[in-house]
Amino acid sequence: MSNGLDASSLLFFAETLLVFGVLLYVPYTEIDWKAYMDEVHGVTTPPFDLNYLHLKGDTGPLVYPGGFVWLYSGLSMLTAGGTAVESAQCLFWGLYVMLLALVFRFYRRTGVPLKVLITVFLSKRIRSVVVLRLFNDTWAIFFAYLMVAYFAFYRRFRLGCFVYSISVSIKMNTVLFAPGLLFVLFSAVSIPEVIVCFLIGLSWQLLSAAPFLCHNAPAYLEKAFELKRVFTQKWSVNYQFLPPDIFVSPVLSLALVGLTVLAWGTIAWRRWRHRRYTVSVVGAGNPARAAAEERRIGTAILLTLLESNFIGVAFSRSMHYQFIIWFIFGLPLLLHFTRMPSVLRFVVMAAIRYGFEVYPPQPRSSAAVMGGLLVAVLAVLFFGDDQKVDRSDRAALQPKPRKEKKPKEPKETKELKEKKGTKGSKGAKGPKEPAAVTKKKQ
Repeated sequence: MSNGLDASSLLFFAETLLVFGVLLYVPYTEIDWKAYMDEVHGVTTPPFDLNYLHLKGDTGPLVYPGGFVWLYSGLSMLTAGGTAVESAQCLFWGLYVMLLALVFRFYRRTGVPLKVLITVFLSKRIRSVVVLRLFNDTWAIFFAYLMVAYFAFYRRFRLGCFVYSISVSIKMNTVLFAPGLLFVLFSAVSIPEVIVCFLIGLSWQLLSAAPFLCHNAPAYLEKAFELKRVFTQKWSVNYQFLPPDIFVSPVLSLALVGLTVLAWGTIAWRRWRHRRYTVSVVGAGNPARAAAEERRIGTAILLTLLESNFIGVAFSRSMHYQFIIWFIFGLPLLLHFTRMPSVLRFVVMAAIRYGFEVYPPQPRSSAAVMGGLLVAVLAVLFFGDDQKVDRSDRAALQPKPRKEKKPKEPKETKELKEKKGTKGSKGAKGPKEPAAVTKKKQ
């Protein structure tokens, strides 16, 4: 086992054990778990109300699609209606372990050193979101990352679209992966195959929503994909420094949407279109070259998907604490494939982490978050360095220097050397005198 594998395994197990320790010794905090259970209660108990306008919790009406309802209905059954919180926490711990396994696979397959993840694991907010708050964001991002793995490492585009549809049906925010996903599909497969992938994703959306659509379709479409929601500035991690009237202004919303679309267009033109998403040289006669080609394409797909999501997150209308899990695991990887100096990468990660740690959100902490995100977005858009994977592949393809073998000595010469060596060892006490000289001495 290589040193890199040892180090990554150690980091993986250390983080999973640390999170389990948090689960055991840090008190659970109720924020949304009870509200989630209340929202699905009407669906799981008689008279089985399927009207989205009637499904509500302590924090307000249900605003998530059908996949969320079925997922949390299942969790409700497994946790005695949500009362067995410890059981729910254990389930979320297992989910976090699976999410970490995907993240570590991303870094290994792209050749990015896992030490850059240390800046992520210094944050206590991630562990809090997963096992102490039980937010649905963890489920949504897990299925989104599973889609990334199917796309990048296995080219299982149909299966990837299916699990991505599950992710969107749990929380709509993962739709931010969609521009990169569509770019990859149109670049890697034929138009008919793109249509098949789209229909597979659509089928899950219709299946998970069917009972609600049949009962009251307008209510479902209005609430499950609510786009007119007004956010509360009190919990906004990223825009505390704005005056309240600007924060709720429709102009700000339109400006952020415009910047998001502009950034997606910019990165598609500057970086995405220059990448290869299909194997052009099979390299059957050269396994090392074939492996390098596969790795290069997998990295291109992974970067495109993660960049698409990160840009959407960076221009979000409002971020809450749980939103950190949407992008934080992939950000060090994205920054690695830029020309940003290592010190500046560390500063960016530290600024974002600091902003998400401060409670309640303050203008200075929001400024730190937005400053870090702005620098990261500029680096990803204008200072990308996709050649890093090419350089590492070329290094891997360099033939290793062969050790020159000494010519084999003839058997007779070898025996003579051995005899001489034996004589030399016997004569270590001093040279033997000739017989004639010995007689004279006598």
